[in-house]
Amino acid sequence: MAGSDSRLARSRAAEAFVGASLERLGFTLLARNYRTRHGELDLVAIKEDLLVFVEVKLAGYRSSTLTLSKIDSRKKTRLSDSAAAFIAREQPAFETCRFDVAVVEETSPDPGELAMRLYLPGAFRPGGFYTV
Repeated sequence: MAGSDSRLARSRAAEAFVGASLERLGFTLLARNYRTRHGELDLVAIKEDLLVFVEVKLAGYRSSTLTLSKIDSRKKTRLSDSAAAFIAREQPAFETCRFDVAVVEETSPDPGELAMRLYLPGAFRPGGFYTV
């Protein structure tokens, strides 16, 4: 259990790192770890009329695992369904929405040393995909 607690804490740190990056770019965070019956949205942010759902993936220190491969069609469906539930429940004012993916890398074996490895705006769309 201690390992999973550590992994959760590291994942939350990566999400906070991405959230702070978005705020520096002028986004307002509407939600972190927003849970629906379909799953969880890591981050939901808005800037002007653009609503963004961000899936954050953490790559461990010197990890050779391709974190993007974890976002398969099933995961995309859960994210899309969760986003629809968020919109229905929270009713944010927006004109356009997109699904982004952020890959954060641990740059040291020491906790908390993070770098943005990759940020894919518009990484996929419901019913199809662009990059991921």
